[in-house]
Amino acid sequence: MLMSEWAEFLGDVTPGQVSYALRNLPEFPPNSSQFKELCWKAPATQIEPPQRIAISPPQDLGDGPEAMQRRQEAYKRFKQAMKEMWR
Repeated sequence: MLMSEWAEFLGDVTPGQVSYALRNLPEFPPNSSQFKELCWKAPATQIEPPQRIAISPPQDLGDGPEAMQRRQEAYKRFKQAMKEMWR
């Protein structure tokens, strides 16, 4: 669910901008608006035409005490997947 929501939200952001944002992440995971704002700070040399990417169907991370751990793990997987896509 997380990756499909972010992919839709970031549809107008280029891979170079995402790459820049990933290299400049804050200490704590940003929300989608904060991440997009970071993408827009990329220098002009980082901007190229956007690519559409295929994202797997959303998955429910659930509620309860274990949900935060699952969300943190999902964020780490998301971060790694984005780095691999836009190296």
